[in-house]
Amino acid sequence: MADGGASEPPEITPEEVLDRVAAAGGHLVLPDLEPDELAAWRHAARTAQLRLLRAGTARLSKWTSGNTLRISVVDPSAPPKPISEVTSEPPAAESRDHSDFVGRSIRVPSKLPKVLHSLVVEMQDGMTRLEADRWRPYHSRRFVPDWIPDVPRQKSGRMLRIWQAILDEAGFRGYRVWAGGQRGEYVTLEAGPDYFRLTSGGSQNGLWLRLRAEEHQRNQKNLTWSDTESKPLEQQLGAMFDRLELMIKAAVERREDEARQAAERRRRWEAAMSKARAQFAEQHRKDALRKRVEEAATAEDIQAYAAALRSSAETVDPSRRDDVVAWATWAQTYADEIDPVRNQAGMPATPEPGRDDLAPYLHGWSPWGPS
Repeated sequence: MADGGASEPPEITPEEVLDRVAAAGGHLVLPDLEPDELAAWRHAARTAQLRLLRAGTARLSKWTSGNTLRISVVDPSAPPKPISEVTSEPPAAESRDHSDFVGRSIRVPSKLPKVLHSLVVEMQDGMTRLEADRWRPYHSRRFVPDWIPDVPRQKSGRMLRIWQAILDEAGFRGYRVWAGGQRGEYVTLEAGPDYFRLTSGGSQNGLWLRLRAEEHQRNQKNLTWSDTESKPLEQQLGAMFDRLELMIKAAVERREDEARQAAERRRRWEAAMSKARAQFAEQHRKDALRKRVEEAATAEDIQAYAAALRSSAETVDPSRRDDVVAWATWAQTYADEIDPVRNQAGMPATPEPGRDDLAPYLHGWSPWGPS
């Protein structure tokens, strides 16, 4: 760029994105991008992402971290590469840029496509059975999983098209989808480690969708979208997915916060354990010192006793003299053995403490871990 001139935004095409990703082995990393470069690459990657969605089975994902952009293209139908050819792994699902999808409009087809999602096929069959059994006695009705929406026949086609749009969008965003529950009470959307349950239904007055998080995802309320006079359910799918993305983002942030808290708690526990080991070693030295002082005093007393006994042996009956001298000699030898001063005993080695040995120095922390 010439001095004082304004740089032109780089022109990046979707074809260039796909060519660069293919040349990189399916996972392209673009570090240290300028803001205009980052925007251009993201725009081109988004266009390529939409094109792949409409044609073929390959799927493109992109992640942004600071001024680094990662782009990955995976074809689930392609045979897996040999391990020797795999040079890098895409970022974890936690790092996905959720802002890529917020505000995205969801198109509901005007008619069902020729190739339906497998769950839509099951739903279509289940709704047919529900309608056929509607006037039969309860004991004569065939089993239909609870996730199959029970809606009037006039609204079944519309509900199927809405679900086709939901499932297509879920696949585009990389969610796994299946029917779950003991009786198949709901459709589960899996986004990384997070699970969300989606149910639906309706009456002559309109259709509705209900989204709720799994039990372990705290502070997440059930959310319902339904037909209104001003906005049919089809026009609210974007808002539903936006809310889902926000719930995923909140769950990611919660896990990150919990991980930070756990790391801080472990750091404090390890510091407490280190301090406890030092205090245990210090107490062991004090105990060893007291014991050596006692041994030194005992050795001194025994040495004095042995010397006095040996001196008095001259006055003992000759028949007992050798026995007294032998006893005095043994006592002197024992005093020399236990005398820490004579032996020049140095710093005592600290034994490896057991978990319970450290408990008195931990002040409430468990010796078994930070939890």
